[in-house]
Amino acid sequence: MKSRRLLTLVGLLLIVALTVYVAAFGLGTDKVGISSVKDDMKLGLDIQGGVVIEYEAVIPEDIADDEDEIARQLDGTAAVMSTRIDSKGLMEPRVTINYSQRRIRVEMPGVTDVNEAAKFIGTTAKLTFHKVAETTVLQAADIDARTIRVGDFEGEEIMDGSSVKDSGSRFSSTTSYVGYVVDLVLDSDGSAAFEAASKEFVNRASGKGQIAIAVDDVVISAPWASQVLTGGQFYISNMEQQEANDLSLQIKSGALPLKLEEIETNLIGATLGQDALDSSVNAAIIGFILVVLFMIIVYRIPGVVASIALALYAAIILFTMTALQATLTLPGVVGIVLGFGMAVDANVVIFERIKEELNNGKTVRAAVKYGFKRAMRTILDANITTLIAAVVLYTFGDGPIKGFATTLGIGIIASMFTAVVFTRTLLVNLEASGLFTNPKFFGASSNIKEKIRNILNHYKVWFAISAAVILIGGGMFTVKGMNLGIDFQGGTEIQYYLKTDFDTADVKDALSSFEKDGVALDAVYLKAGIGETADKELIIRTVSSLNTTDRATIEELLLKAYPNAEFRRVNQFSPSVGDEIKTKAVLSVLIAAVGMLIYITFRFEIVFGIASIIALLHDVLVLLAVYAIFQIPVNTAFIAAILTVVGYSINDTIVVFDRIRENIKFEKKPDYFEVANRSLNQTIIRSINTSLTTLLVIGSLYFLGIDSIKDLALPLMAGVIAGTYSSIFIASPIWALWRKHRSDKSKHYTGN
Repeated sequence: MKSRRLLTLVGLLLIVALTVYVAAFGLGTDKVGISSVKDDMKLGLDIQGGVVIEYEAVIPEDIADDEDEIARQLDGTAAVMSTRIDSKGLMEPRVTINYSQRRIRVEMPGVTDVNEAAKFIGTTAKLTFHKVAETTVLQAADIDARTIRVGDFEGEEIMDGSSVKDSGSRFSSTTSYVGYVVDLVLDSDGSAAFEAASKEFVNRASGKGQIAIAVDDVVISAPWASQVLTGGQFYISNMEQQEANDLSLQIKSGALPLKLEEIETNLIGATLGQDALDSSVNAAIIGFILVVLFMIIVYRIPGVVASIALALYAAIILFTMTALQATLTLPGVVGIVLGFGMAVDANVVIFERIKEELNNGKTVRAAVKYGFKRAMRTILDANITTLIAAVVLYTFGDGPIKGFATTLGIGIIASMFTAVVFTRTLLVNLEASGLFTNPKFFGASSNIKEKIRNILNHYKVWFAISAAVILIGGGMFTVKGMNLGIDFQGGTEIQYYLKTDFDTADVKDALSSFEKDGVALDAVYLKAGIGETADKELIIRTVSSLNTTDRATIEELLLKAYPNAEFRRVNQFSPSVGDEIKTKAVLSVLIAAVGMLIYITFRFEIVFGIASIIALLHDVLVLLAVYAIFQIPVNTAFIAAILTVVGYSINDTIVVFDRIRENIKFEKKPDYFEVANRSLNQTIIRSINTSLTTLLVIGSLYFLGIDSIKDLALPLMAGVIAGTYSSIFIASPIWALWRKHRSDKSKHYTGN
């Protein structure tokens, strides 16, 4: 029997070792076998770099009430954009339409020149040809500088790009011109228009005239015609190679049917994403090691088992994500790392139960059996409420935040499996093998005397501490307000790696000549970076939304002052998008709270549900206070932080409430304060230990992560502390006070 158990134990350990090995390194050859997770994982744009742009269509008045025509033109616009992207040979591009909001979202992963790609994809590329008045001459230097617009000179339009049948770019080497040109083949209408215009030129006193060729009303060429042009085949000269290629492709794919306004932009350089991923992975490894050490020191043999289960947990998450073709984003990495701490949570609940059973005199076998049995309901309830938060976050989140919700949701399910199934199987076989039969190996202590701490007797103090923190936060909010990120208020944030130490005043001087609509750039200049890039990265933050042309101008000016500067990222949001994100934040928290209240009421009773929601509100207010006090940017990650803290807080509260529910069954005339006090004493070690393990992994992210990761990690740490505090010092006293009040009213009513 023991030998069979040993073989089962060895077999399980080999399975875990093989699973982890395959996840890390793969198995077999490139042609036959299983690839590693690293090779199969679909990386988000914030890791591999690329472009995400959301456009809002400007609907002409003549079709404003025709939804079918609007949908048709949106389809046509998206089709033209797709054609342009395909012509560029970009990797796995994606163009999606939101018909209700009349928006088009373009995703282009792996793009190296993100600014050029953004300019190329979204421009209307309206091609027009104009006769230049005889009294006007368009100078070559002004044309080269792209400073002449159609409205700057007198000239009748000859034709537009719709008359162009075909277009192509090539290098021309003739006696009259050497350089790149764009060939045009015109239809019969275009050819006739050109012929008529050139006849007019020949009849002028000078015998010649200029034809201004404009793209989006900017003159790019103005050749002279001194003879009648026939045949319908011409070319545009005076162009650089890339410019000729792009114009040819834009003409070929046609003008965009609808004018587009850029309302949200995320341009991310691959270097930044890889640096962020590397720092996050290092943080995950360190967090994993710290959690393993903590579990082994505190729980001994069960701690070793939990560590093995944690390795399996990580492999399951990664394999599941590759199987589902889920995208790994930087917030998703945070979700995985956070999951390490939360995965340990179920193990801690079980191990504390096992220790209780051992301390009550049960054998190791019986303690393992009853420990798992009595912990099951608690684990199930706690994880389902956290899963509600993950589902809401996925529903209301966008892009990387969906990645965070995905990894968090998968992590919750994986942690339940590893704790309830795998850990149990390992412990049962370990005990049955006869290798470890001494209760001390499982964390039991001799001569344990239960010491009841009068936690609830001081509930007024706990309430006062919470009120003080919230009031301080409210005071900071009144004085300084919240540090709203560009996601919430609109604006643009540009980041460059200057590769040298710099003074922000010098950067401001370098960009002083920039103007938008006649107004100088109003921006905040910040230093950023980690490791070797510390204080060598520049963030330019402005409340105005800068379009592609604006950003290109800023980059040109910056490169003059810092020639080695390397693009990192751009985030740009219009104010309308900021308003939507605010609405989503409030709505998501409300829906999550209602969902949790319904579940807790169903599983427990309404008093437990109300106490949980009050504790949840406490945690949200404390978190808002932390944002106000430390001036943490309130951005898209804010929603993830709020909902994660809400889920974690409810998770912690349910563990306490489950013990209260269990203890009150044995009381005929319960003293609610005494029951709650005893339950808190029985679960407080579990609450502290799970908080410590979670803080270890989030802390590693905070100290090793990039700035955007820190902006999520710091409020998460504060939220974990607030959630633990509220489950012990807020939710339980509220439940006890409520039940005592109802009981006293009942006694008064019956005359007792």
